[in-house]
Amino acid sequence: MDMHELRTPHATSTLFNSNVAPLIEQVGVEAFSPALFRLAHETLGCMHMSAFAVGRTDSRTLVLAENIGSSRIAHRLGQRYIERYWGMDPMNATGAADGPALRIYEMNAREIDDSDYRYQCYTSVDLATRLSVCETRADGAIRINFYREQAFSDREKDVIVGSLGLLIPLLRRHALSDEAPETAVDFERRLRKVAPELTAREREVCALIALGVTSEGIGLELGISLNTVLTYRKRAYARLRIVSQNQLLRLVCRSDRDELPGRWLPGGLPH
Repeated sequence: MDMHELRTPHATSTLFNSNVAPLIEQVGVEAFSPALFRLAHETLGCMHMSAFAVGRTDSRTLVLAENIGSSRIAHRLGQRYIERYWGMDPMNATGAADGPALRIYEMNAREIDDSDYRYQCYTSVDLATRLSVCETRADGAIRINFYREQAFSDREKDVIVGSLGLLIPLLRRHALSDEAPETAVDFERRLRKVAPELTAREREVCALIALGVTSEGIGLELGISLNTVLTYRKRAYARLRIVSQNQLLRLVCRSDRDELPGRWLPGGLPH
């Protein structure tokens, strides 16, 4: 099993190259999981995908479990993994990080010693390779697993790593789905933290953009003209050195994350 410490590089290609506002709106509701899995399947050819939240006391919660087809195989396997096989996973044998960390693991089913675990979670459902990312913080960890038959290429690993700046905060928020949905005020608070150079009006406009409100809708909400909205957006994007709503969302979600030590290998992860 390969394991590497990393931090997210500048993303040239991610799971979120399309408009992600609809996905943001689905955080905390049932539609979020299949919508996110569709992106992973279309971009990476994933057959299964799962995510787990691990508490400070090592409590484990299945946050997401999706697979191709209509049956809920991934959900059943995810629960079975928590109940029976968690301790047999070679990834867990590497031990917890001493402090905040972001790690990526690549594993082939052949590396699993326990035949029952290997059969139940891999062979029986025609899976052979798992690429996992684990972000550890003081308040717990988020683990994301991507499964398919063949190994992941370096380009595909780059896509996954480039997506983590948005993917992990979304999963953390989805895991806390009993909280109220975020509002423009919440996004303004986040922007004040990560982008203090914005003016108050620029923060208002950017917060509504992050929520998926159209430029026309922003004008109506704030009582300003469409041209004024576009001017504030242009100025804000220039200050932030971004060009798209997706980049804005990644910036907003940065307030959910601690700065993580580590490094990214420019040539990709070795096999």
